[in-house]
Amino acid sequence: MISPIQTNFGVNPSDISFKCFLDSKILFLNGSFTVDTTNADYLAAGVLRLTFTDIELGNSHEAAVYVLNTKDGAHDITITKAWFEDGRTLCVMPVLEYEPLGEYTICILSAFFPKNVAGEVSLQTAVSVTPTINRGELAGYDIQYVRSDRWAMLAMTAASITFDETEEDIVVSLPRLQDLSLDFLPVIYTNSVSDTYGSKFYPAAISKGVLTISKDGISGDTGTTFSKFVKAFIALDQTDIPDYSDNE
Repeated sequence: MISPIQTNFGVNPSDISFKCFLDSKILFLNGSFTVDTTNADYLAAGVLRLTFTDIELGNSHEAAVYVLNTKDGAHDITITKAWFEDGRTLCVMPVLEYEPLGEYTICILSAFFPKNVAGEVSLQTAVSVTPTINRGELAGYDIQYVRSDRWAMLAMTAASITFDETEEDIVVSLPRLQDLSLDFLPVIYTNSVSDTYGSKFYPAAISKGVLTISKDGISGDTGTTFSKFVKAFIALDQTDIPDYSDNE
């Protein structure tokens, strides 16, 4: 885990930590932080900046990061852009639409690619996963991953997800991903371009290859109106990755 040494938006750097891995000049970064939109430093910051000493990436291309509103039980989600500049500074664009809420959370499950770096390109093929659904229902799904020894990219879509009547979560085992863990990832269940606060999400987590999607008090019909989806780049915890090539 790494923490920034400086921020410009009023959050103590020691309160922010990320899991990261730098692989062939590609940075995989996982973590989140919450901003107070009434803070004087935040109001003065045109761009949110976090400075590190442990990262040497150079200037990067822009990446999408999730932005969440969970105030008073809300489950709003949108995206903003982030990038690295001056070698060690992570820049994040503020979300003006969320500022009247008083706070919002930046959730980074992203890969950052440096600019002007040439080198050998090694293509990796996405592998489809046939999950074991232990609780709830996941219909019309497509789950794929790409992985290296220290990072993974997971993408999932589903036509619908259904919670059992008496249960508050959906539990799905992902074969061949038993070493994969992530404290949080959002499963987006509406796709809105007209709502001021964007789309809606279910909070989810992965523990040793088991995906748990939580209802988290959400009521109403989330049905089949929109495709459900999630995408995340994940920095792995270990260097010795088990070989699951013979296991489904």
